[in-house]
Amino acid sequence: MNIYDIDQIVAHMESVCASNHKSDYTAIAKRYVDICVNECLKGYSASDDPERIDFRISTLNENILNRYNRNQYWLPVLKQAFPFFYTLQRGWRNEGVSVLSAVKPVFSQYACVAHYLQTDYGELLTDLNPVSESNCVYTPIDTVNLAKFIDNTVIDCDDPKLAKGINSLLSQLHQAKTILDIAKLWDNRLP
Repeated sequence: MNIYDIDQIVAHMESVCASNHKSDYTAIAKRYVDICVNECLKGYSASDDPERIDFRISTLNENILNRYNRNQYWLPVLKQAFPFFYTLQRGWRNEGVSVLSAVKPVFSQYACVAHYLQTDYGELLTDLNPVSESNCVYTPIDTVNLAKFIDNTVIDCDDPKLAKGINSLLSQLHQAKTILDIAKLWDNRLP
C-alpha cells in the first residue's frame, strides 16, 4: 500500500474549502504526510511490535496549525480523511514526564521508508550511502586497524590495573572479533 498522494490530499482540501492559492494546500499536505511518515518511522525503529508503535501526536498538533473558514483547523480534516494511524492509547504529559501515544499504523514500515527515500532527505541519504543491486547497504570496515585493536585488547586483559573492567574488555573483544570475522567474509565490508 502506497502513501497518500499529495495531489489527492490537495483535491480533498479543495473540495472542503476552495482556495485561490493551491500552493498553500500543497505545502500543508506535504508537511502533514512528511511529519506522519517521520513519526511512524521513529515508532517502528523503537518498537518490536509493528502493530503497536509510539507516535508523537503533539508534533502534528504543533506544526499543522493552518485553518480554513477563519476558525476551523485542517489537521482534524486531514486525520479523518487520510489517516496514518489509529490511536490505541493517548499519550500524556505531567510535570516534565511525557509518554508518547501508542498507535496502530496504517502503512507498513516499508511503505514509509519508500516515501522517505523520495524526499530531499532521502535522496541525500541514498547519495551518501548508496544501495546496491541486492538492496543491501554495505559498511566498509578497516580490518587492519580492527585487528590491531583486538591485539591490544588481548594485551590489556593481562594488565592488573584493568582487572575491574575485565568483563567490559572481554565483551568489546568478542564484539570486535565477530565484526572482523564477518568483514573478512564480505571483502572488508559489513552487509
